[in-house]
Amino acid sequence: MQLYTELETDRLVLRPLTEDDFDRMYLLQSNPEVMRYIGMGKARTKKEARKVFELFLNHQKKWGFSFCTAFEKESGSLIGFIGVVHLALDDNNPEIEVGYWLLPEFWKKGYATEGAKACIKWAFNHLSIEKVVGVTHPDNLAS
Repeated sequence: MQLYTELETDRLVLRPLTEDDFDRMYLLQSNPEVMRYIGMGKARTKKEARKVFELFLNHQKKWGFSFCTAFEKESGSLIGFIGVVHLALDDNNPEIEVGYWLLPEFWKKGYATEGAKACIKWAFNHLSIEKVVGVTHPDNLAS
């Protein structure tokens, strides 16, 4: 199993999830703007968010990769979460999916693309895969 290490881009630092990241992830999952095209399309309760966080954390523990906690390099600010997982977080699915959740103040700056490219490159270099898929809601034109 190849574990994620910290990934860096020109403007971002992406590091593996830790248990301490729950409040950060809840900040995004409780935001209706962020969640508009994710899951059921609505903000999650703390209990719902915890279940989702545990799925990402358990995926990382089992497979060595998941969503990363993403920070803006210059300011150190949390921008969101970017990474690769088994499609739909289903361990039985061989397809690898790239995804991201960013705080609205960091939208339209190219961070999702920049971080996703780094995670995709990591996936091709460390996993035995031939493709990475991306899934988005049809109304999410920005993605």
